[in-house]
Amino acid sequence: MPVSLVHFVMYRSIGTYSFLGIGPGIKQSKMGVNTVGLSLANAYTSAFIADGYKYSHHQALKNYILSECTDVSGVRRAIVDVTSGKADHWPTPVSLMSVFSDALGDMVLFEIGGDIYYEYDPTHPNRLEQFPLQFVVRDNDAHKQSDHRDANGGSRYNRALANMQACADQDGIGVSDIFQLVSRDGHPFFDYGPSNKNTIAVLVSHGVLTDEDPRITTMWVALGNPDYSCFVPCWTALEGDLSPRISTNEPNLSIGGLSEQLLAMRVDETYDEYINDLIVPMENNFVEAVQLARTRWLQNGFDPEEARRIHHQASETAFETMSTLTQGKGRQLNQTPLITAIEANPNGLIVSLHCVADDRDGSISSYDWDLGDGTLSTGEFVQHSYSTIGSYLVRCQVSDNQGSSNSKWTYIEPVESVNEPTDGGQTKEANHENDGGTRTEPVMGPDQEQNQCDCLDQGKPVCGKDGITYLSLCHLHCQGTSYLHDGHCQINGCGCAHRPEKALIIGILILFGFFRTLSGKQ
Repeated sequence: MPVSLVHFVMYRSIGTYSFLGIGPGIKQSKMGVNTVGLSLANAYTSAFIADGYKYSHHQALKNYILSECTDVSGVRRAIVDVTSGKADHWPTPVSLMSVFSDALGDMVLFEIGGDIYYEYDPTHPNRLEQFPLQFVVRDNDAHKQSDHRDANGGSRYNRALANMQACADQDGIGVSDIFQLVSRDGHPFFDYGPSNKNTIAVLVSHGVLTDEDPRITTMWVALGNPDYSCFVPCWTALEGDLSPRISTNEPNLSIGGLSEQLLAMRVDETYDEYINDLIVPMENNFVEAVQLARTRWLQNGFDPEEARRIHHQASETAFETMSTLTQGKGRQLNQTPLITAIEANPNGLIVSLHCVADDRDGSISSYDWDLGDGTLSTGEFVQHSYSTIGSYLVRCQVSDNQGSSNSKWTYIEPVESVNEPTDGGQTKEANHENDGGTRTEPVMGPDQEQNQCDCLDQGKPVCGKDGITYLSLCHLHCQGTSYLHDGHCQINGCGCAHRPEKALIIGILILFGFFRTLSGKQ
């Protein structure tokens, strides 16, 4: 039976835990994330069959694990019960070649088939000797190594390993790096990765640490070939409220279907990078928005409404832009408009906003705002009066004269009143690069000493560009330091306190399996 080319995201509630799955049919979830943060990434290839594994009950076992298991230890127990015959409701042989990660920070790649059982734990001493950064990288063939080591081999396997290591050595690995280094064929600084033209769906799971809310676990999905698709974020808390752009496999109505159409336009190998350059600027804004939201959620609690907005808005923006690309020919496709920043100037509860955008081959035709309190507006410049103080996630979507779109998000915090500067003080707009905008903040006048600040201790901690966490924005400006982002500074082993989007990613799963053909080497 042929495998459907167009996969989609589905919400399933068939057991103890609900999950978001990805597959070609409602009962064919080949990978996914469940409500307690357990993630499953598929690694099935034709070589899997050739090496003696059997496909029997492959999908049913995955559905069972996602609906009944909470962590990797539970997955291991379920697999042992099935392969040993203790679970009598599972006919044998059963096969599986998948990576699992949980909300406890554990990750294991399992290879099972009949009486074959291997697992690869990135924290095992033999694994750490091979890959100190705890990589789980699979070969095209099954590893079949009983000592937890990977079987080194295969050009795409070696490139993935080398690229990940090089990026980690340079400045750390972020979500966007995973998209490029492993899921796609290109990266601006490294040799191309292990994905190929037969890949038809990719999942990257950005997990959480122990004691963090598993609902924050972000399932990034690229439907279709990743070189010709855009990653969009999903969360299990959305349940059935998924964007129709990812929850259907209708060719003309889904991101997966549009990706297939773009791939059919491929003229040569360099066309991959050409399409990539048109999609990635939009995708990077999605990553930035999720990183901003995750930082807030980890501090203040998960916000399902913000997750719903980001998911639906990102999915629609990606669909609109990819749809426009399919209407062109060759290398004369419409270029995605760029958004430099959302500039915000609060004056009490009244906030003036400016979306700084540009179109490289045409003109911006519309600016559409979601102001975070249920209010929608249009125009390059908007002014809005909020009813109460608080934190609001604002989004601006721009469209160009040919139909391509791009979106950018930022948080703004209107206040009850604004302190007027005294004794020669003045005000200026302080650039908040990580927010994608600006705020009006008081600065010292010429007659005031910089080290004399009257700051309230109740302020929220913020991170400065010097890598130091300050008690509040007031304390930060008092020291003459520029703002970087809200919350405490996070410094990883790669020395990237100045690049929070490059902070260590915990619990990432990479899929470069789901193939169009089921014969021959992939």
